[in-house]
Amino acid sequence: MRNGSIALAAAAALVGCTESQPCPRPLDVCDGVCVDTRQDVDYCGNCQTSCLPGQVCLDGGCLESTLAPCDERAGGAYVLLAACGQSVKAWAADPVFIETAEARVGLGPAAPYPVLDVRDGTDCDGQWTWHADPATVRFEAAPVGCAICPGDIEANKADWIGGVWCPDPVEFLLVERRP
Repeated sequence: MRNGSIALAAAAALVGCTESQPCPRPLDVCDGVCVDTRQDVDYCGNCQTSCLPGQVCLDGGCLESTLAPCDERAGGAYVLLAACGQSVKAWAADPVFIETAEARVGLGPAAPYPVLDVRDGTDCDGQWTWHADPATVRFEAAPVGCAICPGDIEANKADWIGGVWCPDPVEFLLVERRP
């Protein structure tokens, strides 16, 4: 729950929210409890809809966690890597990629190399107007022809969107799991 939802839920508990005593706006009564159907995964959009495991509730609709706002994502990890003295924060859901990245933190450049499909638009790293496709992150032993600095992708974005980036050399700085 977001902080605003927590405050609303606490206020509703103090009011003694029931069917006869309505919840404060924007909360709804579901199963005798005040809930925020805009964000509650058990009551998403209405009292009868629950999100599936791995989904989040955003504005009353269930979404895969990779489409959720950065601070609400679950079922993956943020991977912070560095190439050419520049960092890139990417979201990854593939467990093998995450485990390999964790094993590489602090080891410096070495094979296997990350291979990231470049997509248009800022994701969770506000310094770039492009991001790595979280559904296709992977490692390869020796990728060819895709090593470039993150700033060069930014400067020549039209040439790289839809292409593949394989930073070499690359360092893994941090892996933050979000269960």
